[in-house]
Amino acid sequence: MLERAKTATGGASDYRIAQLLGVPRTTISNYRTGLRVPENPIAMRLADLCGLDPVEVVASVNLERAKSETDRELWKMILTRCRPVKARKIGH
Repeated sequence: MLERAKTATGGASDYRIAQLLGVPRTTISNYRTGLRVPENPIAMRLADLCGLDPVEVVASVNLERAKSETDRELWKMILTRCRPVKARKIGH
C-alpha cells in the first residue's frame, strides 16, 4: 500500500508520505520492513491517500495484525462482506 501511496502522490518520498500521514519517517520504514502495521487511524489516512475504501484497508490491516485464529476469522469475515458491497456499487 505504501507503493500505491507513492504513486498516488506523484512519487512522493517516504519522508513526504510520513508527513502526509502525520507519523515519523521511521514509522514508514517499519511498515516497509514488516516490523509494524499501521494503527487504525493511520490505515484510514493511508486509504484516503490511496483512494481506497477505508473499511477494507482497516480490516486488512487488522487481519495482518491478528494474533489469534478467532481474530483472523473475524477480520476475514469482515473483508468478505466488504468486497461484495464494493462490487455491487461498481456494477450499478
